[in-house]
Amino acid sequence: MKKLILICSILISATFHAQIKVKINDKPVTEGASFKAEDILKMEVAFDKPKKLSYYGLGRLYFWVEILKESGNSYEDYRATVDGSNAIEAYLMDVNDFKTFYADGKVPYTFKIVRSSKQNSLPETFLLAGRWQDQKALKIRVSLFFRDKVGYEKYGDAVELVKPFTINVDNTHFFTEGQKQKQEEKAAADAKKAEEDKKAEETKTVEQVKTIETPKVEAPKKKKGLLNSVLNKL
Repeated sequence: MKKLILICSILISATFHAQIKVKINDKPVTEGASFKAEDILKMEVAFDKPKKLSYYGLGRLYFWVEILKESGNSYEDYRATVDGSNAIEAYLMDVNDFKTFYADGKVPYTFKIVRSSKQNSLPETFLLAGRWQDQKALKIRVSLFFRDKVGYEKYGDAVELVKPFTINVDNTHFFTEGQKQKQEEKAAADAKKAEEDKKAEETKTVEQVKTIETPKVEAPKKKKGLLNSVLNKL
């Protein structure tokens, strides 16, 4: 009976735990899940039960989606920022409000908060892993955090309101396509350069032939002496 109560308490605790929620192609996914880049057509992100701080004041709230390289550095990010205590509290009440991104770009969606600062503008579509063809593997990380304002346009360290959520992306398909495209572009550039060099060499040869076939005609030499000077003027 005690074990059952303990299990139930753990489940209840997990249920009320703050979390990021992610859907891929309309299906919920778990933290650390792996996907092939070419299979991700649609991605949705939301948060639930975020940590509540005692004071937001002049700080700034961030809801952030990042695409990371294998090294962990950011390739590109999509962020919604919210300023002001009331606006932040109101935004944090919109739990389970999924923000949707599409890979094909045909269905626009702007991940944007009207109440926030000018920094809230984001691309209309989620630029998936296929855009970056120099990496075989990528990660997508979603996070929700707050920063206190510590000076003019300066903010302090991030306080996580929800544990970040990361999924792995196998980008081999687009990486291979990218390498193939680079090889084709290099072959085309080499062929173009070879053609230009050939034309330049042909032009040089023609000019050399013209020079040989058309000998330089020298002007008649003037004769010296007084009599010759008079004759030269005639």
